[in-house]
Amino acid sequence: MERLAMAADIRPTAVLADGSTYSSRRLTQVLEQFGYHVREISDPLHALIAIESDMSVELVVTGSRLNGLSMEQAAHEIRRSVSVITLAEDRLQPMALADALAARHRGGMNSGITQKAA
Repeated sequence: MERLAMAADIRPTAVLADGSTYSSRRLTQVLEQFGYHVREISDPLHALIAIESDMSVELVVTGSRLNGLSMEQAAHEIRRSVSVITLAEDRLQPMALADALAARHRGGMNSGITQKAA
C-alpha cells in the first residue's frame, strides 16, 4: 500500500532552501498551491545534495549564497534543467514567490532558467 501512495504522488518536487521557520511555512503553502511536493532544507549545501540525488526536484527556491557562488550557479552546475527562484533574503515573502511561480507557469520561465524575484 505504501508503494501505491508513493506512485500516486507524482507531483514535481521543489526544494525550499530557507532557514526561517516562519517564512518556510508560508512559502511551502504557496508552493503546494502550485502543485509542488516541498522539501524544506535549511542548509544550502544539503539543498545541492538533494538536487543531485533526487531527480524529481524541478525547482529550488532560495535566498542563499554559497561562499560567493550563487545558489543558481551551484544548482546549474549539478543539473542544468533545475529552475531556481531567488528571493531577496529580506523579502522571503509568499507574494513574491507566488508572482514568480505564476510567471513560470505562464511560460515566462523555462526549465533551467533562473528567475530573481525582488
